[in-house]
Amino acid sequence: MRLTLTAVLIILCAAIALRAEERPTFHIARAAEPPKVDGILNDEVWNREPLPLGEWVSYNPLRGGHADQRTEVRIAYDDRNIYFAFRCFDTEPAKIRTTISRRDTAFNDDWIAMSLDSAGTGQSAYHLFVNPSGVQMDALNTSASGEQFEADLLWDS
Repeated sequence: MRLTLTAVLIILCAAIALRAEERPTFHIARAAEPPKVDGILNDEVWNREPLPLGEWVSYNPLRGGHADQRTEVRIAYDDRNIYFAFRCFDTEPAKIRTTISRRDTAFNDDWIAMSLDSAGTGQSAYHLFVNPSGVQMDALNTSASGEQFEADLLWDS
């Protein structure tokens, strides 16, 4: 019994250690002054190299598929906010789908999203979506109830 318990604990510790190794750590830039949220990435804080995130995964139309186009992300923070800057490359920019519409209605457009697990539990996350026209969509996703689009969080895009 004691040997079995020891073996289980060793396997569990090894699994936790392996899982910890799978999660990369990134250095996020502190913004000396808040960047302008205008879609133009010429603020000083965005002059850094993009995060080395490797390959992106498609969410829609094929969830989990390989993303066909290159995307770069930069993240910064200050005492009050977290800032995300995306540079989305497209070999066929004329085919980019975007509309100007009401909040939470642009899911048929092209969009980019951030998922923030502020509790660090892996059980819930805030999803923030934005299309190329700046139309916002957001949701609270929990393991208990799935995506709830009634959240209407306050954020700038």
